[in-house]
Amino acid sequence: MCWLLLRAGCRDMLAAGTCWLPELAGCRGMLTGLKDRLFEDVSMKVYEIAAIPADGIGPEVINAGIAVLDALAKRDGSFSISFTSFDWGSDYYRQHGRMMPEDGLDQL
Repeated sequence: MCWLLLRAGCRDMLAAGTCWLPELAGCRGMLTGLKDRLFEDVSMKVYEIAAIPADGIGPEVINAGIAVLDALAKRDGSFSISFTSFDWGSDYYRQHGRMMPEDGLDQL
């Protein structure tokens, strides 16, 4: 693969067929299938975060943090974040007599 294309930001130009850099840099032989590989190999990193809005850090703080992280992921564009919320605070404890279900660690 021609790393010069990637370093020079030719990805969009290559996709549009307007990238002149391969000929200038002598990379023409490396272009066989490069366009397809560039777009097939790119995968977005997904981070999975367990959110436990409870007594110490309330739901309003967790919700604000989630909004900030979502905005960061959207602005950066190279990753996304998946949040799973768990209601394992003192209310859960009062109802069930424990802070989390028996399989809570497995759920995390």
